[in-house]
Amino acid sequence: MKEERSIRILAPVAGRITDIQVKQKEKVNAGDVIGTLSVNNVKNEILSETTGIISSINVNVGDRVIATDTLFEIASDE
Repeated sequence: MKEERSIRILAPVAGRITDIQVKQKEKVNAGDVIGTLSVNNVKNEILSETTGIISSINVNVGDRVIATDTLFEIASDE
């Protein structure tokens, strides 16, 4: 049996959350787009870094974030 661990998805830069494409407890695969962060009208896709279940969504659409803010947490068994 694999040990479950939590992976934090951090904001790569400061910006505004313009889209959240997942719901809590939803299964995601590594590389899936889970949200969008806009910086100066340039949209940056936020990708899942692992396969697992969304355990926490720490932002809402419209929120301003700074680099290294935790946006999502994914329970991973990889």
